[in-house]
Amino acid sequence: MELTSFFNLLKVVTPVSLLGMTLFSAALLFLNQKVLSFLSLLDFRQRNAGNIALIFIFSLSLLCSYVIFFLINIVRRKVNNIYIKNTERKRIELLQKSLHQLTPDEKTYLQPFILQGKNTLYFSIQDGIAGGLVAKKIIYMSSQVGNMFSGFAYNLQPWAREYLCEHIDLLSE
Repeated sequence: MELTSFFNLLKVVTPVSLLGMTLFSAALLFLNQKVLSFLSLLDFRQRNAGNIALIFIFSLSLLCSYVIFFLINIVRRKVNNIYIKNTERKRIELLQKSLHQLTPDEKTYLQPFILQGKNTLYFSIQDGIAGGLVAKKIIYMSSQVGNMFSGFAYNLQPWAREYLCEHIDLLSE
């Protein structure tokens, strides 16, 4: 068998088939003579002991490498999730910090969301205060449909609603 054919064959070998080869070769190598004789495999083991040992070591090595890479991937995913959660937590903390630096006009705009339980407020597309709150990611334009008379719909970001409900004093002037 060519070496490239051998490596191509390894690409399609699954961990389950490797486990089977490992267990089968281990049984042939380590079962006692009475059991092997009963199974009519004693002569086979004696004639092929070197090849069986080679298959056992090779399949066990590949199986161990699958297990190691599987565990590495689990650890890598957990580390990535922790990193993402920490990054998101830091981002939210920075956004929350901006709520501590609101101007009196911005507080006035946000009060109906919290004090009156409003979900949507309408502001002119040219409103600088609303635009500033959007830029700070505190509110967002919830609909692209609006007009110059009634304005455009804006909603409070969920993180901002939650934080302002817990720290209602931030809205007092």
